[in-house]
Amino acid sequence: MKKRRTPKFLLFLVFVIYLAFLVYLLFFEHGLRPLNDAGEEGVFSESHLYYCNLTPFKTIREYEKLLKNGRLVGLSLINLLGNLFAFAPQGFFLPLLFPKKYSNFIRFFIFELILISAVEIIQFLTYRGSLDIDDLILNLSGACLFFVVTELFVFINKRRKRRENP
Repeated sequence: MKKRRTPKFLLFLVFVIYLAFLVYLLFFEHGLRPLNDAGEEGVFSESHLYYCNLTPFKTIREYEKLLKNGRLVGLSLINLLGNLFAFAPQGFFLPLLFPKKYSNFIRFFIFELILISAVEIIQFLTYRGSLDIDDLILNLSGACLFFVVTELFVFINKRRKRRENP
């Protein structure tokens, strides 16, 4: 009996749907962040820079404190887990859809680092969100974790197939 393989175009279709959903969540779900009361619109204005965190683990520690104190648990979990898993599917899809380009961890890591950094900067410049190094850390961690798990499954599957068909 011949095993059926998932067609690559179906995997690609699911990846495109995921990307569309991700773009919606990142840029359109919440709309524009309100400008301050004085109507200050400069990207580097004091009120806009309030939405910029370049101190690693600052936001993560703030959410951790809230969780320990039992305050804003839902918001904290949504933010932490949402950022951890937002880019995680790319760790699955990219190596499977584009194995020659993204089966190398360093190449995948650099691509994700550039992509997520660009997303953070675009969100900040377009008033669609904040620029937070912790978002980058969590997004990148999730993507890399899924990459490692996916590559491990691919390795185990190839090894199993070699044993079955010597």
